[in-house]
Amino acid sequence: MDTSDARIKTNFNTYHLAFRQVRMAFRTWLLTAFFWALVWVTPLIAGLVVRAVFDELTGAATASIGLWGLLALLAGLALARVAGISGGIWTIATFLLRASGRIRRNMFESVLARPGADAIPGSPGEAISRFGGDVRELEWATEWFVDLPGVIITTIVSLAVMAAIDPLVTAVVFAPMLAIFFVITSLRKKILEYRAQARKTHARVVGFIAETFGSVQAVKVATAERNVIRYFEQLNEARRHASLKDTLLSEMMFTIFKSTINLGIGIVLLLAGESIRQGSFTVGDFALFIAYMWPLTDAMFAFGNMIARHNQAQISLERLKYLLMGTPEETLIKPGPIYMDGTLPAVPVHHRAEGGELETLEVEGLSYLYPENGRGVRAASFRIERGSLTVVTGRIGSGKTTLLRSVLGLLPARGRLIWNGVSVEDPVEFFNPPRAAYTPQVPRLFSESLHDNIVMGQPTTDGEVNLALRKAVFEQDLEGMEQGLETLVGPRGVRLSGGQVQRTSAARMFVTGADLLVFDDLSSALDVETEQKLWERIFDEPEPAASNNGAPSEETRSRPACLVVSHRRAVLQRADNIIVLKEGQVEAQGRLEELLETCPEMRRLWEGDIEG
Repeated sequence: MDTSDARIKTNFNTYHLAFRQVRMAFRTWLLTAFFWALVWVTPLIAGLVVRAVFDELTGAATASIGLWGLLALLAGLALARVAGISGGIWTIATFLLRASGRIRRNMFESVLARPGADAIPGSPGEAISRFGGDVRELEWATEWFVDLPGVIITTIVSLAVMAAIDPLVTAVVFAPMLAIFFVITSLRKKILEYRAQARKTHARVVGFIAETFGSVQAVKVATAERNVIRYFEQLNEARRHASLKDTLLSEMMFTIFKSTINLGIGIVLLLAGESIRQGSFTVGDFALFIAYMWPLTDAMFAFGNMIARHNQAQISLERLKYLLMGTPEETLIKPGPIYMDGTLPAVPVHHRAEGGELETLEVEGLSYLYPENGRGVRAASFRIERGSLTVVTGRIGSGKTTLLRSVLGLLPARGRLIWNGVSVEDPVEFFNPPRAAYTPQVPRLFSESLHDNIVMGQPTTDGEVNLALRKAVFEQDLEGMEQGLETLVGPRGVRLSGGQVQRTSAARMFVTGADLLVFDDLSSALDVETEQKLWERIFDEPEPAASNNGAPSEETRSRPACLVVSHRRAVLQRADNIIVLKEGQVEAQGRLEELLETCPEMRRLWEGDIEG
């Protein structure tokens, strides 16, 4: 197992998880267990009826309700079994979907609560594999707890009835089942090994597919299609071998258990023949033993399969624990709302919270170093005022993006952030619209319409959207789109150019009316003229205030403050404060004129020397 699948040794296992899932949905579990207990028990009652039928036919005993009454009872038991299966399927679907939904919701909540730059370990594809297959494994492990009452009843009742008829035959029939059960449970180590390898190779394939789809352009530019396909074939072959071993072991256990039925029938024939001739063992008794072989074997198989399933699911639980990145594993089954009927909660609306509009944001001693290489930012301090433009500049690798992410809480940085004189305790929760909005260097769009990518579910008016598009210098692009705002942008915005993607993300910021706008290098995808227009519209045009109905009013509000990464001369000339970073530290800060006089690093950047 590689480091990404390293096990977290704790006392919390799949049995604890299943018990807590049962406890949180006890009524649903109880109803489901009742239905499936009915499915398990009806064959036992049917076996007693079959015994009475044969004894009635052979004259060994006379049933009080007669032969036709016994046949009617068999028909009634068949209907009861059908009702149990129908009810059980409906209730178990509800129980299991709620159980898996609870795990996935809590995992999403845990991931989204972490700093955005460090949300998940490994690749997104591997995370998808864990959210999918590994959660399903836990769902199947929980499913066996629904059968548990019926399995216990079946085992106890069948052994008691059979032992009352002939203890010796019962013991000889049951002994192979018990032996095979212990053999199967002794395979625990192999079960864990094969399942771990199968899940790991599956995650590699899924992760590689996701990364390939996200890097199609790079693959085509490098003409590496054949190499990518060859490597995918190697990964898939490794997955096939691992899955084959895992499946073969599971099917082998299933076959061995089922073979005990034929073995048991043979034992009953050998041992019961003489007793039938002597009259101490009736034909009805023989029919009952044969009828009970199936449910008893199924019950023993269910016990063994439950243990095997939990052994296999333990691997999936460890993989999910790793995805939690140190969050307590009990988080997986934390109670909370689960929406199963299509009624979803309303999207939270951004409201201006306590603290009011931004007056000042003071950053004191902000530091974050990446653990793998020790690089990042150290002791950065600066001040942002309402309506100002603060530009962060520096060579490649100097820590510009790290600084922006640290300010927004996307990295777990040390230091103080003070908003209007009040210390910010939780930047992740605090720096959200309408306080702050962020456009990363490589923005992410959803495969939805242009309109939905801009408003993100927030209640907005057409006027607000159009104003945001104008500030993003997008109005001419919109005129060239046949479907306008309803144009589908494709996965990650592939139907748009790089500049259109970046300006769509900027419009998404503008429509929030945030007090602090954070841009990470707009110049990476915008031409000089377009970027200049954007800054003119932010700082030179009046900022309309929203009226009570959300539409722009004739009044104006103060302009937002901007924190920007850029090397463009036009932006540097417009800046109220320039922060020059060098090797992760603030080399100097101030207006352009004074920095060109006093800071050699600024002079090199001004001349275009930005290589790290």
